[in-house]
Amino acid sequence: MRYLLGLMMLAVAACSSPSVGFMRVEPVTVVVEGWAIDVYAKDGKAEAIRMTKDWEQTPALMRERGLIAVEQATGWRIDRRTIKGDGSIVRMRAIGPKKGA
Repeated sequence: MRYLLGLMMLAVAACSSPSVGFMRVEPVTVVVEGWAIDVYAKDGKAEAIRMTKDWEQTPALMRERGLIAVEQATGWRIDRRTIKGDGSIVRMRAIGPKKGA
């Protein structure tokens, strides 16, 4: 029984399940410093979900890597004041396309 519970927890941990606002959006997977991050983007809003297990992750590290992943996946410039989240998922808003785009 313990093994079944462990397998179920691993299956859930490896899922990329976006919030309601991104339900019909296909993710773009970006690798940032060894972390696979699924990026969902729509209407100037983005959500980044960490797919790689890392026991030493922190909310600050996820905000940093999530920002990089969103910028790479979308080409947007992000308003850094809008980055919110934890060690697994962050949400943010765009302020426009990247310079030179």
